[in-house]
Parts: sequence; C-alpha cells; structure tokens
Amino acid sequence: NQNKESLGCQCVKFIRTNLLEGIEKPIDVVISNPPYIPLGDKMLDKNVLKFEPPIALFGGKDGLQVIRSLVEEATRKLTKKGLIAL
Repeated sequence: NQNKESLGCQCVKFIRTNLLEGIEKPIDVVISNPPYIPLGDKMLDKNVLKFEPPIALFGGKDGLQVIRSLVEEATRKLTKKGLIAL
C-alpha cells in the first residue's frame, strides 16, 4: 500500500480479508501467504513458534486445508482472467 501511495497509483485497490470473506464484486488478483504446514509436523523447528502464531503456520491435517478453501473461493470471486498467487 505504501508503494501504491508513493507512486500515486489510483488503479490498484488493496483489500485485506479472511479467505475473501465480504468480497462481492469480481476481483482481478488474489495474493496470499496461507499456512501450509501439516498439524503435528515433526520437521518443524520449534523455535519458529516463538516468532509465528500457529494460525499462520498450520494448514490442517495435511497442510492444505486453508489453501483448498482459498482456491475454491477464488474460483467464484476472480474475473475470467484473474490470478491467484500463493
């Protein structure tokens, strides 16, 4: 948002939302860094939990629950040539 303002760009609108909740109009781009680590992952360095809340890390039993939900919702909300970047 800071870059947008410093460039005087009026063609971009940023919307912060939880899995596209409240989005009614078609959108062109979805950018997200969703959680993707499976619950109980033995490879996760426990020190990571000091810096990141669990909701930002764990994506369900297989790590893909949030991603699947987001992609499903995005297919309904994106324009025909829309882009989703994860």
